[in-house]
Amino acid sequence: MPPKLTLQLPQEENNALSSKYQLPTPSARVIAKTTPKVGSLEFSKHPATPGAGTLHVENKHQFDFNLSKTFSSEVKDFNLHTEVNVNNVNRYVPHPSVIGNTAAEDVDHNFDMSQLENLVYIASGEYANVFKAKWRGKRVAVKFLKDEYVNDSRASGDMEFEKKILTLCKSCPYVVDIFGSGNKGKTPFIVMEELSAGTIYENFHRYKTFKSKVEVLIQIARAMEFIHTSCLPEYIIMHRDIKPKNIALDGNLVPKLLDFGLARVIETRPNMKSPDFPILTPAHSVVPSETSTAPPSSVSGTETEDFLASGKCDEFEEAIFNMTGETGSLRYMAPEVCLNGKYNHKADCYSFAVLAWQIMTKSSPYAGMSVAVFKTKVVSNNLRMPIPDTWPPKLSGLLKKSWSPILEERPNFTKIVSILEDISEELEASSKARYSDNQPSGCGCTVS
Repeated sequence: MPPKLTLQLPQEENNALSSKYQLPTPSARVIAKTTPKVGSLEFSKHPATPGAGTLHVENKHQFDFNLSKTFSSEVKDFNLHTEVNVNNVNRYVPHPSVIGNTAAEDVDHNFDMSQLENLVYIASGEYANVFKAKWRGKRVAVKFLKDEYVNDSRASGDMEFEKKILTLCKSCPYVVDIFGSGNKGKTPFIVMEELSAGTIYENFHRYKTFKSKVEVLIQIARAMEFIHTSCLPEYIIMHRDIKPKNIALDGNLVPKLLDFGLARVIETRPNMKSPDFPILTPAHSVVPSETSTAPPSSVSGTETEDFLASGKCDEFEEAIFNMTGETGSLRYMAPEVCLNGKYNHKADCYSFAVLAWQIMTKSSPYAGMSVAVFKTKVVSNNLRMPIPDTWPPKLSGLLKKSWSPILEERPNFTKIVSILEDISEELEASSKARYSDNQPSGCGCTVS
C-alpha cells in the first residue's frame, strides 16, 4: 500500500474537498477540481511519485496543485499539515485523451458474460432490456440491445455511442459508472452500476429542505458541466434529454446522470479530427444516423470564420446548429428545439432550469397543458412556470436566465454551478434564512 499523506487546509464550511486521494504515475494528467475552494484533503502518495504533481481522486474528482515540500521515495508513512492554495485551480482542465486515462482503462470492453451472476430482468426501453446482476460482489445493471434491433444500424450505433460516452465520463462522480461492455452472440450489452435508490422523479420526497434541493442541483449541474467542458477535449457533449427520469440515485443517494441515447457531440472549432462520434459542427450540421427535419444549415464557412475571429469560440457560447428538431421530452424541451430550429448546447441549460424548478417545487412543469397549448403558450409566447417571490433572488434570476428564449442569455454550466454554490453558501451562512418553496395558488405562469 502507498504511504498516507494528509493535507490539512483551512476550513470554510466546505465539505466538497473532504475525500481520499491517490497520486497517480507521473504521466497522468489532471481533469481538475470541481469547486475552487479550500478544505481538507487526505490522499495516498505513491512512493515513486514526486510530492509536486497531480492528485488522482478515488471518488473520481481530480485536483492539480504543487505541494510545498517534496518527499523521499524511501519514506514509508508520514503526515503533512500545511496550507495549500487551491482557489486558483482551473475547473475541469481537459484531459488530452480521456479514453487513455487511468479511469477509462478500468473499463473492460471485452467483458466476459460468465462473470455475471443472478441475472434478473428488471425493465425494458424502446431499444434495450435491462437486467440486474452481481459482478465481483457488486450489484450491477446490464443493458442488452433487444434482439429485433441487433441488425438495426441506428439502434446498435446509439448503444455503441452511449458506451463510448460513459467511458469518457468514467472520471465524473455524477454520471452513471460503466464497468464494461461486450457481446452475447450478436447482442451488444453494457455493464453499469446499479442505481438502486431509483430516479430523482421517484425521490422528490427525500429533499425536504431548501438547501438539500440546492445541493442536489449542484451535483446534477456538475455532471452537465463535465460533459459540456471536459468529457471530450475540444468537443461539447449535449445530453439533449435532461429530465427527472434520466437522473438516478446510487446507494449513497448521489445523483447520477444516465441515458445518453439522444446525446450528440459538437466540435468547438471547425475541421477538427473526428473522435469517431456523431459530430455536429458550425459548418456541417448533419447528424449521422438521423433524418433531420430541420432546414439545411444556415451557418456557412464564412460565418464560422467570423465567429472564430470574434473571440467567442473560447467559451463556445453562441455557435448554433441545425440538429434534429423535437429531440428530448416535450415538457423539458427548449423552445428552439420544439420549433425544429437551430440550437446549441444551451438547450441543455434550458432543460436543466425546468428540472431545477420541478425539484424545488415538487410539482410537474406545465401540468395539465395539452401539446397544442404548450406549443402556443410556452414555445411561441414564452410562458414560464411561476417562481415564488420568497426564493433567493440569485436562484430566481438563474432560472429566468436559463429558460430565456434567447440562447445568448442562458448561462453555461460552469456559471450555473458557481451561482448554485453561492446560494448554498449563503443558506449555510445565514441560519435565520428560511425560503419557502411553496407555489402560489393557481397557474401563475409568467411570460419571459
